[in-house]
Amino acid sequence: MEEFIAKNYARQLTVQELSSHSTKLWYLPHFSVTNPNKPIKMRLVFDAAAKSGGISLNDALMCGPDFLTPLPGHLFNFRHYPVAVTGDIREMFPQIKIREED
Repeated sequence: MEEFIAKNYARQLTVQELSSHSTKLWYLPHFSVTNPNKPIKMRLVFDAAAKSGGISLNDALMCGPDFLTPLPGHLFNFRHYPVAVTGDIREMFPQIKIREED
């Protein structure tokens, strides 16, 4: 969590924010996961599907279109072309922000 705070993906709440009882306030449950092959490195996992008061953050946000294509099509393309390019989106998801008015 310290790394998320250092990168401004998260921040500590003020005393006023902690005492606020806003209906638009969400505390995102999180936990760490370790890989048995890399026991020193921990990965933070956030559970946006966890419900509080019968509603989860996923329930409150608007859903966009599903742009994911089926995996078999991608696998066939890897065999069809002589060169493939991949990317690491490790830092993508923590940088997604939700506007306060939403």
